[in-house]
Amino acid sequence: IDKSKISSEKYANLLNNQIEASKSLLSNSSCSVQDMNNAVILLKYYEEKAVDAPYEISSIDDYFTLIEICNNYGYIPEKINLNADLDFADYDKEVPPLCNSDGYFSSVFYGNNHTIKNIKIGSTKNELNNISGFFGSLQGAKIYDLTIENANVAPANVSGVLGAYAKYAAILNCTVKNSTVNYNYFSDTQSSGAICGESWYSSVSYCNVEGNTIYGKYASEFAFSVQSIYGYCTQKSNKVYATKSLSVFDEANSKMSNLYFIPAPANSDILIEMRDNYVRVSSLLHSVTSCSSDTVSVEKSGDYYYIDKSTLNDDDFVLVNIDYKD
Repeated sequence: IDKSKISSEKYANLLNNQIEASKSLLSNSSCSVQDMNNAVILLKYYEEKAVDAPYEISSIDDYFTLIEICNNYGYIPEKINLNADLDFADYDKEVPPLCNSDGYFSSVFYGNNHTIKNIKIGSTKNELNNISGFFGSLQGAKIYDLTIENANVAPANVSGVLGAYAKYAAILNCTVKNSTVNYNYFSDTQSSGAICGESWYSSVSYCNVEGNTIYGKYASEFAFSVQSIYGYCTQKSNKVYATKSLSVFDEANSKMSNLYFIPAPANSDILIEMRDNYVRVSSLLHSVTSCSSDTVSVEKSGDYYYIDKSTLNDDDFVLVNIDYKD
């Protein structure tokens, strides 16, 4: 390593110690493959910390090595570069979220306008919840220039395609398309979205969500949001299904509005579905036979009942009467 590039003397010394320890493995007849793998991982870790170099992902193997580092050592590089498109079509297993052992991702991820596609995203646990997403909970993280396409996300309490939670995070120029967040029948509080399940005090800018299908108790095209900023974002042809609340994006004003509803009976699983500019009533478990409201206009087309979402406001409490049969 060029000495002029070393930014941390502490980690440079630790790297030298690890080099000597690694050399000794070469003459150790009882050395295992796992010993060698661990040595390589530690060498990469100390090298990165010594020179502040990003971790480079140029292949699926590089990605799984990073997952191994996270799982075995609870460590995530502070900067990560994606240097190629990754297609997981030939990998039939679920891929765990990219996060440390506590379920958090707090680093900078440079997507470099590459695409991750055909990935089955599993779930993990943090101290609060069962979560799912390509990243875990984005805690102060920065995600740039990344596209995720045709992802299938496992159901969890907080479920998103890009990430689970976002808190004090910045997400810039990211696209999520043709992906599915699955419904968690066993959760009373599942929050879901194409970007994240929940977004708290975060900024989402120049992002696009298109052709996604999102299921949840609380669900949105982007994320179920609390005091988050959306700038120059677009959405198209998404299907969003919720049983308790929709977080609706007003593209013209770059604004997110949370629309709450209280189903009665509470376990009816009547879904309020959002598709393009309309909210419609449907159900996973029942057949809706009639729908009416004294506060908003309800229209029927085919088998569905529609409410124009442009007529709904943040402060509205809308009572919709729904009859259904099993």
